[in-house]
Amino acid sequence: ASNVIENARLLDEERHNRKIQEELEIARNIQQSLLPRQLPETGWFRASGVSIPSQNVAGDYFDVRKTGPGRFVNIIVDVSGKGVSSALLASLLQGIFIAASSDPGGLPALLSRTNEFLVDRTEGEKFATMFYCILDRDGELHWTNCGHCAAIHVRPGREYELLRPTSLPLGMMPDVEFEVCHRKMEPGDKLFLYSDGLSEAHLPPGESGKFHFYGEDRIMEILRLHERDVPGAIQRAMLRDVQDFLGGAEQTDDVTMLVFEYASAGAASS
Repeated sequence: ASNVIENARLLDEERHNRKIQEELEIARNIQQSLLPRQLPETGWFRASGVSIPSQNVAGDYFDVRKTGPGRFVNIIVDVSGKGVSSALLASLLQGIFIAASSDPGGLPALLSRTNEFLVDRTEGEKFATMFYCILDRDGELHWTNCGHCAAIHVRPGREYELLRPTSLPLGMMPDVEFEVCHRKMEPGDKLFLYSDGLSEAHLPPGESGKFHFYGEDRIMEILRLHERDVPGAIQRAMLRDVQDFLGGAEQTDDVTMLVFEYASAGAASS
């Protein structure tokens, strides 16, 4: 009788776990469908991006929005932690920024409101790093970096520049000031955005017990090799290289990349 009861319990537990996995797979499909399905490959603005979760659902996301014939908004977000709670918060932030105005002047107030909301609701237990930028057709870039990995301004044939954090992450502390910076992009320039799942991808520790990380230097090397390629080719080359680096080792964090190019001020609108 005890064996029958135990077998019934195990069967019920297996059914329950299978149901959870099915629901997580549905959540994964929904989350992936919220990412941009098609990014512009021609015109003055060209972009390519990818987000690969380490689990069923991700705490990373990227988005690209065309808000007029002469303006694109680009964002990459990385929520602390992994799993369902991080994915839910990432979806919340995506909704906030989709509904937001693309006016650079209103960005500090939007970030302040979002920060206070997260601090109030999560009590500092969850936070999100973010890089948000607006590119105009004349090459003017308005950007802010909330504790995220430094974006890389790729300037073919010239020295690259890093757009480092300008504030703390969203939701970490109250009363944070958010600064919007400005710079000019020249035709052919690109901006490479990524989450730390790329730079911190690592192999299992060897005999020394130390991890071998993919690292920022290797990111720079791949960008130098492909700096004159189109965004899609750069993104694919980077993804292929990090997968070669891992060599089948487990991906321990979400990996998200977004690269866009200011192709030409005179090109036809995308």
